[in-house]
Amino acid sequence: MKKIIRSIAVVLTTTLLLSSCGGSSDGPSTFVSHDQSGAMTISWTDDDNGNLAGSLQSTTPNPDGTGELVKTVNASFTGTLHDGQISIVTHGFLGDTSTWPGSLSGDTLILNIPQQDGSIARATFARGKVSDYNLAVSAFQDQVTQQRAKVASDAATAAAQAASASASAAAAAALADADKQVSDGGAALRGSLSSGLSFAAFDADMTTLNTDLATTRSDALKATTAGAAARANMDACGDASTAQGDASTVGGDESTIGGDASTAQATIDSVAQQVDSLRNAQTAMKATYQQQGLTPSVSEAPVLDLLSQADTAIKSWKTKVDDYVATAHQLATQATTTADAAASAVC
Repeated sequence: MKKIIRSIAVVLTTTLLLSSCGGSSDGPSTFVSHDQSGAMTISWTDDDNGNLAGSLQSTTPNPDGTGELVKTVNASFTGTLHDGQISIVTHGFLGDTSTWPGSLSGDTLILNIPQQDGSIARATFARGKVSDYNLAVSAFQDQVTQQRAKVASDAATAAAQAASASASAAAAAALADADKQVSDGGAALRGSLSSGLSFAAFDADMTTLNTDLATTRSDALKATTAGAAARANMDACGDASTAQGDASTVGGDESTIGGDASTAQATIDSVAQQVDSLRNAQTAMKATYQQQGLTPSVSEAPVLDLLSQADTAIKSWKTKVDDYVATAHQLATQATTTADAAASAVC
């Protein structure tokens, strides 16, 4: 008879039944039924001709699951009882009626109750007292209280599990991201070190500077040789002027090498930034693992070795660039000094 009481309560609620009628001087006949879905009591009086008038009451869980534990529905009915066959007719607020046929044998009452979907619910009642019904209602209220507590507990457990799963997923994602930052940073730096810093432009421009310096020296020597006999020798002065033009060209070569140095410095700065990024990523990865009480999945040694290689390369590159710049300046100064000396000697 599981959940029969609830299905009966739905029928009663739908027909909007009114309050109960009174009984006879002999007292009413009372029957009680209860199951996991609720409790019901039905009582009637008999006029000794088989005509019945009575009331019933059902108690079921509050359908919204909050507030009051249970919902109680009262109904009145009329009916007949002859030779163990009973038929009761419930009366609705708008004149609606519902007929419940059944049987009464000793202390057992069976009613067949039409449902909204057209099916029949078979309800079995036992002769009892109002106190029996009250006890059943009290037990049912305890049951509903426990069910609500379980629902709340299950919801809390589910929420905690979801939160834990979410936290675990977030933690795993943080570890994966930390590993990826180190891996990507290492790959980028390794690629830059593999490509290295090209000094081909420096070498080519330095070759040009030395060639122009040699021309400066040659023209200066020509001027001083030709002007040895006479200081105001115009040809010698012209050669000296040419030497000064050559020296100016060497100065332009020095500027070109300065441009090479700026280009090289941009590459050095880029690699230095990669070094800083990888070092920061390594530090962040260690912190992320430590926060979760774990040891990094990737050994720190290869990363530290790569950073050391990068620091050494950057230092070497800077030294070499500075050497090119210093040499270019020294040679340009020599060119200017040589040309000006020739001009002073013959002009």
